[in-house]
Amino acid sequence: SSYSVSVVAATNFEIVSCVIQNASAGDFLFNGIMVDGTSGPASAAIDNVTISLNAIGPAANYPMGIGAKDQAIVVMTSGSVTTQMANHQDTSVQAGGSAAISLKYLTVTSSNLALSTDARSNIYLTGCTIVGKTSGNIHQV
Repeated sequence: SSYSVSVVAATNFEIVSCVIQNASAGDFLFNGIMVDGTSGPASAAIDNVTISLNAIGPAANYPMGIGAKDQAIVVMTSGSVTTQMANHQDTSVQAGGSAAISLKYLTVTSSNLALSTDARSNIYLTGCTIVGKTSGNIHQV
Protein backbone atom coordinates (compact mmCIF):
# COMPACT_ATOMS: atom_id res chain seq x y z
CA SER A 1 0.00 0.00 0.00
CA SER A 2 1.09 3.56 -0.52
CA TYR A 3 -0.36 4.50 2.88
CA SER A 4 1.54 4.67 6.15
CA VAL A 5 -1.55 3.21 7.88
CA SER A 6 -4.19 1.27 5.95
CA VAL A 7 -7.37 0.08 7.70
CA VAL A 8 -9.44 -2.28 5.52
CA ALA A 9 -12.78 -3.67 6.74
CA ALA A 10 -11.70 -3.36 10.39
CA THR A 11 -13.74 -1.65 13.08
CA ASN A 12 -12.73 0.17 16.26
CA PHE A 13 -9.16 0.67 15.03
CA GLU A 14 -7.29 3.28 17.12
CA ILE A 15 -4.30 5.45 16.24
CA VAL A 16 -3.11 7.41 19.29
CA SER A 17 -0.28 9.90 19.98
CA CYS A 18 2.00 9.45 16.99
CA VAL A 19 3.58 11.31 14.08
CA ILE A 20 3.25 10.26 10.44
CA GLN A 21 5.77 12.16 8.36
CA ASN A 22 6.73 11.43 4.77
CA ALA A 23 8.54 13.26 2.00
CA SER A 24 8.83 12.24 -1.64
CA ALA A 25 11.31 13.39 -4.24
CA GLY A 26 10.40 10.87 -6.94
CA ASP A 27 7.61 8.95 -8.63
CA PHE A 28 6.35 6.99 -5.59
CA LEU A 29 4.65 8.86 -2.79
CA PHE A 30 3.58 7.65 0.64
CA ASN A 31 0.30 8.92 2.03
CA GLY A 32 -1.00 9.16 5.60
CA ILE A 33 -4.03 7.12 6.73
CA MET A 34 -6.64 5.31 4.60
CA VAL A 35 -9.78 3.79 6.13
CA ASP A 36 -11.34 1.56 3.46
CA GLY A 37 -14.89 0.24 3.89
CA THR A 38 -15.16 -1.24 0.40
CA SER A 39 -15.09 -4.86 1.66
CA GLY A 40 -17.15 -4.19 4.79
CA PRO A 41 -17.62 -1.60 7.51
CA ALA A 42 -14.44 0.12 8.72
CA SER A 43 -13.91 2.64 11.49
CA ALA A 44 -10.96 4.41 13.05
CA ALA A 45 -10.48 6.73 16.01
CA ILE A 46 -7.45 9.01 15.61
CA ASP A 47 -6.35 11.00 18.66
CA ASN A 48 -3.42 13.39 19.11
CA VAL A 49 -1.82 12.49 15.77
CA THR A 50 0.31 14.73 13.55
CA ILE A 51 0.35 13.96 9.82
CA SER A 52 2.84 15.89 7.69
CA LEU A 53 3.34 15.02 4.00
CA ASN A 54 5.56 16.92 1.59
CA ALA A 55 6.06 16.04 -2.07
CA ILE A 56 9.17 17.87 -3.20
CA GLY A 57 9.35 16.51 -6.72
CA PRO A 58 7.18 15.02 -9.46
CA ALA A 59 5.06 12.08 -8.38
CA ALA A 60 2.65 9.76 -10.19
CA ASN A 61 0.02 10.47 -7.53
CA TYR A 62 -0.47 13.21 -4.96
CA PRO A 63 -0.24 13.30 -1.16
CA MET A 64 -3.37 12.65 0.89
CA GLY A 65 -3.30 12.97 4.68
CA ILE A 66 -6.49 11.05 5.58
CA GLY A 67 -8.73 9.17 3.19
CA ALA A 68 -11.98 7.32 3.87
CA LYS A 69 -14.15 5.47 1.40
CA ASP A 70 -17.40 3.53 1.19
CA GLN A 71 -18.59 2.11 4.55
CA ALA A 72 -15.92 3.99 6.53
CA ILE A 73 -16.27 6.21 9.58
CA VAL A 74 -13.29 8.22 10.88
CA VAL A 75 -13.16 10.40 13.99
CA MET A 76 -10.02 12.48 14.55
CA THR A 77 -9.60 14.50 17.75
CA SER A 78 -6.70 16.94 18.23
CA GLY A 79 -3.47 16.98 16.24
CA SER A 80 -2.92 18.25 12.71
CA VAL A 81 -2.95 17.21 9.05
CA THR A 82 -0.63 19.04 6.63
CA THR A 83 -0.03 18.21 2.98
CA GLN A 84 2.09 20.13 0.48
CA MET A 85 3.04 19.49 -3.13
CA ALA A 86 4.94 21.73 -5.52
CA ASN A 87 2.23 21.53 -8.22
CA HIS A 88 -0.61 21.86 -5.67
CA GLN A 89 -2.40 18.55 -6.28
CA ASP A 90 -2.50 17.58 -2.60
CA THR A 91 -5.58 16.90 -0.48
CA SER A 92 -5.33 16.82 3.31
CA VAL A 93 -8.63 15.05 4.11
CA GLN A 94 -10.81 13.27 1.53
CA ALA A 95 -14.03 11.23 1.88
CA GLY A 96 -15.66 9.26 -0.94
CA GLY A 97 -18.36 6.69 -1.65
CA SER A 98 -20.61 7.35 1.41
CA ALA A 99 -17.81 7.70 4.00
CA ALA A 100 -18.03 10.07 6.98
CA ILE A 101 -15.16 11.91 8.68
CA SER A 102 -15.48 13.91 11.89
CA LEU A 103 -12.64 16.31 12.75
CA LYS A 104 -12.51 17.84 16.24
CA TYR A 105 -10.12 20.52 17.53
CA LEU A 106 -7.33 20.24 14.99
CA THR A 107 -5.63 22.18 12.21
CA VAL A 108 -5.83 21.07 8.57
CA THR A 109 -3.46 22.74 6.09
CA SER A 110 -3.05 22.13 2.36
CA SER A 111 -1.44 23.88 -0.58
CA ASN A 112 -4.53 22.75 -2.57
CA LEU A 113 -7.62 21.04 -1.10
CA ALA A 114 -7.75 20.96 2.68
CA LEU A 115 -11.09 19.09 2.70
CA SER A 116 -12.87 17.24 -0.12
CA THR A 117 -15.88 14.94 -0.45
CA ASP A 118 -17.89 13.41 -3.24
CA ALA A 119 -21.71 13.82 -3.41
CA ARG A 120 -22.41 10.87 -1.05
CA SER A 121 -19.83 11.57 1.67
CA ASN A 122 -19.57 14.09 4.50
CA ILE A 123 -16.92 15.81 6.62
CA TYR A 124 -18.01 17.28 9.98
CA LEU A 125 -15.94 19.96 11.76
CA THR A 126 -15.90 21.01 15.43
CA GLY A 127 -13.47 23.72 16.56
CA CYS A 128 -11.08 23.29 13.63
CA THR A 129 -8.77 25.65 11.77
CA ILE A 130 -8.78 25.01 8.01
CA VAL A 131 -6.11 26.50 5.69
CA GLY A 132 -6.75 25.70 2.02
CA LYS A 133 -9.73 25.18 -0.26
CA THR A 134 -12.71 22.97 0.55
CA SER A 135 -15.00 21.10 -1.80
CA GLY A 136 -18.13 19.04 -1.24
CA ASN A 137 -20.26 18.31 1.83
CA ILE A 138 -18.45 20.12 4.65
CA HIS A 139 -20.47 20.77 7.83
CA GLN A 140 -19.68 22.93 10.88
CA VAL A 141 -21.09 21.21 13.98
